[in-house]
Amino acid sequence: MAAATKTARSGSFCEAVVATRAPLVVADATADPRFCVTEMVTGATAARGFLGVPLEIAGGTVIGSLSVIDRRPRN
Repeated sequence: MAAATKTARSGSFCEAVVATRAPLVVADATADPRFCVTEMVTGATAARGFLGVPLEIAGGTVIGSLSVIDRRPRN
């Protein structure tokens, strides 16, 4: 898998995790209208399966997400 050194936050998997403050499972990103046209899915990374959980610091602020991405669909 191509290493993703940075990605736009707008429309990203991580933005969805941070916005909802909840874990996110995307079994097949090519079939999900939120993500199917994003660079992570259509570009060299070719992301398909995604799992992310919010990273929260003391006081309840979500500062990002811990994510796992695969080139194959995953549940």
